[in-house]
Amino acid sequence: LKKCPGVATFMGECGVGMYLVWENVGATSLEMCLERGDAAFDYARLALRSCEMTSDKDLYSYISKSLAQSISSVHENEFIHRDVKPANVLLNEKASKAVLCDLGACADMQTGRNMDGSEAIFDPVYGAPEQFRVVSGGFPSISGLFGKKKEDSRELEASGAIPTTLFDAYSLGITLLRLGVPSLRSASAMAQARRDIDACGGDVEVWRREVCVPGVNDWSMVDATGAWTTICRLTADADHRWSI
Repeated sequence: LKKCPGVATFMGECGVGMYLVWENVGATSLEMCLERGDAAFDYARLALRSCEMTSDKDLYSYISKSLAQSISSVHENEFIHRDVKPANVLLNEKASKAVLCDLGACADMQTGRNMDGSEAIFDPVYGAPEQFRVVSGGFPSISGLFGKKKEDSRELEASGAIPTTLFDAYSLGITLLRLGVPSLRSASAMAQARRDIDACGGDVEVWRREVCVPGVNDWSMVDATGAWTTICRLTADADHRWSI
């Protein structure tokens, strides 16, 4: 991935410990922006510097498209990231775009490295449902941000699913959902939402229609930009999911 435009430019190795060195393109992750809640896009705008998007909706579309392009460029180099999430997305202040970091878990489709399915689950909030299974506790009652709070008692284990590019597509869908709906920007709110989505059979449309309490969530950004349709397609079951 040395010349892949979806990651920071790799500069080489140094030191006895063979440190890997990438160009410093900025230190702001998408997770840092989301932690700012309603100020998420203000923080992102500062990090991207040369980006001239003035409205939050335009910047949301810009970041979404940029991240999708970065993931696609990794796939074009025959790699699967496997751990796409806001903490692993850097806002490149030099190129004014979103790029991926934390490449150690990448599956290499050319050599077969990490392609055997021995590690199929990373972050269960962003992981595709085919990556893990519930071994105890069952799916929780619908709760959290959208109702009475309950602890998640599920115990998960990796399914052993062979990595595909659809893993990254699902993770992108959940990331766009969290960025586009203000009430989901805290990590705990998104974690609860994911559990509720799972309790709805993984169908985000059912979750939005039957679980989300009216007035709690602001859907205007994902609706106005057309992102909701994209989110639905990216988080569909593997047989019907959009790839990137």
